[in-house]
Amino acid sequence: MSSLAFPDVNRIVSESSKRRVESADPNGMRCLVENCPHAQAVEFCYVVPNSLTSDSRFMNNVEWFWNMRNGTLNLGSRSNIFLAGAAFHNLYCEDRWALLPPRDIVEQYMASLVQSVYLTSIPHTFFESPNRTESTITVSSLSATRTPSPSRQIKFPAAPDGFVTHVYPFQSMPDLRCHIHPKFAILALGRKLESMRHTEFIDFMRAEPLLNEIFVLFRAWTSDLPCGAMDDVSYAPHGDQNQKSIVPDMRTTMAHLASTYYPFYYPGPLGESNKRPCCSEVLGEPETKKRKKCQDKPLSVIPLTTTAIPSYTIARPEPTHTKVLAEINHNTPRDACDAGSAKVPFRIVRLAHHGAVACIAPDVADKSRLYRPIRPQLG
Repeated sequence: MSSLAFPDVNRIVSESSKRRVESADPNGMRCLVENCPHAQAVEFCYVVPNSLTSDSRFMNNVEWFWNMRNGTLNLGSRSNIFLAGAAFHNLYCEDRWALLPPRDIVEQYMASLVQSVYLTSIPHTFFESPNRTESTITVSSLSATRTPSPSRQIKFPAAPDGFVTHVYPFQSMPDLRCHIHPKFAILALGRKLESMRHTEFIDFMRAEPLLNEIFVLFRAWTSDLPCGAMDDVSYAPHGDQNQKSIVPDMRTTMAHLASTYYPFYYPGPLGESNKRPCCSEVLGEPETKKRKKCQDKPLSVIPLTTTAIPSYTIARPEPTHTKVLAEINHNTPRDACDAGSAKVPFRIVRLAHHGAVACIAPDVADKSRLYRPIRPQLG
């Protein structure tokens, strides 16, 4: 008795998309990783899986935070498709490796996100990296034991001495020329990081600090739509009277972002009190659940960037007040900070509002809360 086999949508690429990729690819249709000719089973590979097109919530959220009109994100774009040999295509789909975009581009996206957290109007401040014919990108292994060592071809035609093997963690791998857009690489890598086990996740965060920023960007770009998004004519020109809000009432988009990524401290706009309610209060959760959430969240910090700063206070939220855990200043060693329980590495980034600063801190118990607050000491 035969069974029907449905085609994998993540392996179906339209002929028009293939032609566009062929015209844009700077490598002559060779495998991006191994540089082998197209005739050697090189396949078209989606950076962000094409199957997510049917996930309306994911697509709507990304379109909103990418400052796009609703329904215009196309995962079949040539900017979301690269070429890889069959073996590395399969490994990519299994989350064994990923494409790491340029650091400067990641930091520009990150700076745009951090600055927009403090806006009091609907943001639309997404940094749009210009479309380029090519950019550099590197390979990031997501498994120390399950990713094979690629043998990259460096001579044509092939010769015995025309291959170089790169082993984990691929530090000898050169920067790769590629036409894909960095925002798709960030979105895909963040999604792969989210699927990791917590222990693996923390190990990768510590090994490569840039992954901190990539994961935060992913979480920000895929956050739920704010209340009233479908009434914003710049997003949904005709509106949608039947669309129900996904999240409870939030004053602004960035207030929602702040409650998601700065859940313990939100300075508020100029002229308003610096005291911000706990994220649970914003979400309107019951008092008992709210109290437990506030008290159970550990605080830790890990590297992001360095800067000389005055005295600041690391704080953790309580239901009605802020509890000081540790104080740091410019004389504090940059490699350790006593956050109330154990010494952990830390670095700090300054934010452009009320002198506030923040740092990224993966929490083993909850990967969704990466940011931890650092509030300026008053008086």
